Amino acid sequence: MGRPSHRRRILEKERSTAGFHLGRTVSVAAVLTLMIGLMVFFPGRGNSGLDTVAVKGRVTYEGEVLVGGSVSFYPVSRGSGRPSKGSINPDGTYYVVKTLLGTSGIVPGEYKIGLVLLKLPMGGATPEQIAAAAADKMELSDRFANPETSGLRFNLQPGQGAQMYNIALRE
Repeated sequence: MGRPSHRRRILEKERSTAGFHLGRTVSVAAVLTLMIGLMVFFPGRGNSGLDTVAVKGRVTYEGEVLVGGSVSFYPVSRGSGRPSKGSINPDGTYYVVKTLLGTSGIVPGEYKIGLVLLKLPMGGATPEQIAAAAADKMELSDRFANPETSGLRFNLQPGQGAQMYNIALRE
């Protein structure tokens, strides 16, 4: 009786493995509890650690809605905010809820704005979308893509919740 039986070795292995899984389950549960607790006690701050605000609006050019593209917000003063970007939807609306670093919302302050027109959705388009884009004759001046030359500015106020900023472009 020098060696344990095969069945006994399997039972011992299952017991040691079960203990490992139990310890791992407890630590995962503790981490999840901590994360939920932090979200409850620190709402609205996202990952930035700063008070942030969502911005939404509609973009038009000479009275016509932009059918796609992006709107980018850049802080006027270095260190006073974080660059942010939102996609322009086919109805001309946009909604910025994250910075380029992935934190939630935009830090209040003054921003320069750049716009890019994209007639086709990123990642592929249907034949109908391609035909509509070919028929759409709208072209934006390159000056709108550069926040230094676009002439667009927005002062995002703190403590007022999500803010509306409609952008009406004219040549």
